[in-house]
Amino acid sequence: MRYLILVAGLLAAAACAEPQHKGFDICPDNQLCSAINQVSQKMQNTAVDIQYRYSDASGNGKAKTLDNGSVLYSGDKFTIQLRAYKSVYVYLYHFDTNEQLQELLSLSGHKNHLKTGDSLILPSNIEHFRLDDNVGSEYIYTIIADKELTNLENLYQQKLLGKVQVAKISKGIVISKDSSSQSQQLLAEEDKPAGRIISCQQMQYCQDSFEIIHVARHP
Repeated sequence: MRYLILVAGLLAAAACAEPQHKGFDICPDNQLCSAINQVSQKMQNTAVDIQYRYSDASGNGKAKTLDNGSVLYSGDKFTIQLRAYKSVYVYLYHFDTNEQLQELLSLSGHKNHLKTGDSLILPSNIEHFRLDDNVGSEYIYTIIADKELTNLENLYQQKLLGKVQVAKISKGIVISKDSSSQSQQLLAEEDKPAGRIISCQQMQYCQDSFEIIHVARHP
């Protein structure tokens, strides 16, 4: 997919007429909008719980759990839910098949700094992302850090950040909902993740990658 389409539930009429982001339409959850198709002590280290949700074209992007490597079809919708276990900086970099890049927290109007206990739904509680007709593998890299990564932010702002650079960041420890790892078993029942817990252990920052396989929807 060359561009990701942001489908919104606010300012629908004006937004559909005049896209606010290049390559994006902003539309209400309950209406059809055409794509323009343009270019606690729970963990003792930096950690967030990130859950991907999706629906088909008739839903709101929040119906079912989306697993890493899952297939979605053009027109399908998805959302991203975040919960911070401690004060942490989070960056969500989306690369399409042509390595076009968007940082999804800032795109959704949020700061990259999350405080302990913060919970977010991206793009918002009443919004969702919708896949357009450009197919291929979509990659979302989650980078978490104890401190603000100003060099990374500057590279992104200057359009100099690439997938190769992000992928070189050390991978964190991932505890997924269906994991049978010892780390998962050590968590209390109420602390078990809704999605994927990403932990840097003793590192100051780390990353996790998530792939969506985007295929065409046949009539």
